[in-house]
Amino acid sequence: SSARNVALKNIDAKYLFFFDSDDYINYDFETSSLVDDYDFSESDEIFVDVNGQRIPILDSDSTSNRAICRHSMVNGTLSKHSKNGSGGCTVTVYTCQRCNKCGYLANAKYQSTHTYVKCPH
Repeated sequence: SSARNVALKNIDAKYLFFFDSDDYINYDFETSSLVDDYDFSESDEIFVDVNGQRIPILDSDSTSNRAICRHSMVNGTLSKHSKNGSGGCTVTVYTCQRCNKCGYLANAKYQSTHTYVKCPH
């Protein structure tokens, strides 16, 4: 087994795993640990910008001004929370952009799904 340098950023030690083989698991530690702490009490959708600011996406967000808005898009992730019938939930995460003027969401691309037996949200 050969030694490898691995750069880890802001990862809690409980999420570290070491392997003896060249096999590895592709897992997004940063997104997974953050999604656990999201507060979906205001909305089942949260946009998180690159600075970590969490913005609940509300049904009352106005769509009337979006057509005339000169969008100023910000990169981030959109997390969609849905409860299941047995007390658990699923959070689906997309990379996307959000206009910081009108709230328009664009260019969503699937990133990951996090399923919980018991909903921590």
